Amino acid sequence: EFARAARLALEHRLFRERIAEAFAQALRRDDVHEVRLSCRALEQLRSPVALRGLIECLEHSEPSVREAAWKALRAITGAELPLEAASWAESAG
Repeated sequence: EFARAARLALEHRLFRERIAEAFAQALRRDDVHEVRLSCRALEQLRSPVALRGLIECLEHSEPSVREAAWKALRAITGAELPLEAASWAESAG
């Protein structure tokens, strides 16, 4: 259900910042699959509103979430930093 809703949301060009904010909030969910999908959606949206949440996901216990968050951060910022939250937190200021 979440994946279907995410796919539909990404198809809309209007309200992209609101959509990005919703995905940023979803980064805090307990469901690993939903968090990973949210990271991928934020990567596509390229919105900086979720930077802090994505940096926090770099410390997630699930490796696939860390990888998805790292890819999203690289896509949004254009930075080529390592997959370490401390590196990204320093660059975010």
